Amino acid sequence: MQLPFFMGMFDIEVTSADSVQFVNTLTKERIRLENVKHKTDLSVTMTVPTGEMPILMQIGEKQGAKIRIIQERGLGKSLRLLITRPVLSIAFLILLITICYLPSRILFVAVEGNVNIPANAILETAAKCGIHFGADRRSVRSEIMKNALLEQMPQLQWAGVNTRGCTAVISIREKTEAEIPQESSNRISSIVAIRDGILQDCTVLQGNALCSAGQAVKAGQTLVSGYVDSGLCIKGTEAKAEISALTNRDLEVIAPNASTFRGERTATTHRYAVKIGKKLINFYKDSGNPGTRYVKIYTEKYLTLPGGFRLPFCLVEETRI
Repeated sequence: MQLPFFMGMFDIEVTSADSVQFVNTLTKERIRLENVKHKTDLSVTMTVPTGEMPILMQIGEKQGAKIRIIQERGLGKSLRLLITRPVLSIAFLILLITICYLPSRILFVAVEGNVNIPANAILETAAKCGIHFGADRRSVRSEIMKNALLEQMPQLQWAGVNTRGCTAVISIREKTEAEIPQESSNRISSIVAIRDGILQDCTVLQGNALCSAGQAVKAGQTLVSGYVDSGLCIKGTEAKAEISALTNRDLEVIAPNASTFRGERTATTHRYAVKIGKKLINFYKDSGNPGTRYVKIYTEKYLTLPGGFRLPFCLVEETRI
């Protein structure tokens, strides 16, 4: 059974005229020993808890044994070393506070579901309602946020807030405008063919049909007239119909006399660099022209925070095929 790390332990070497008798004495005193190894007939190494070192030193003094501390391990030594280094102690304390504090705070706010309303407008309204950088996650309540957003922004139909780690996601649904009924038009119009073709289908909704399916028509020919003969008079209206036809188009293609085809892929290499602002830091020696035997692909992958904010830091990957 290993000694607990937080209790502390000593790796010691004991030199005695009778090392076996010394170990037996420690066992009778119920001192916890680990990793007992006899190096020679007069010396033995072992691991002892920090709290039982005073008793071991007394027994060693009575039996005339020489005790040498090889190494001290455990939480106690780590804390003592940490105290002697104030900069590291402060950094460790800041890290501990950060680990305990940050998970309970909102660091990023994202918006999803918006189409016409800008995300910045929603974020500004959410900040007024208490959803902003550094806000307490426990104070974020979906119902409270929903009612506040709907009150501040009447163009929203539904709103809600969910937390994913340190990110607050605002989900919204915008109101759809009711379709405006089309006003009746008093104009008189006809439907005319814009290209030569053969009619495939002709469904007249309004007007006087002058064609039928299977008929060949010319460009400029009237297909549906806006004048309808009702017997007593001729009535003018706006022609409406759904007509489909097969048409022909003449296309001119200019093709090269010679062409070059890409050869087989023989190897692929990747090179990486880091771009901070406008400065490019290469992780390779040269970046010259790879020649005509290679295809060079250059991609940039920027670091983006939740909410769509892009940091001026990206990983540049250069692929040569």
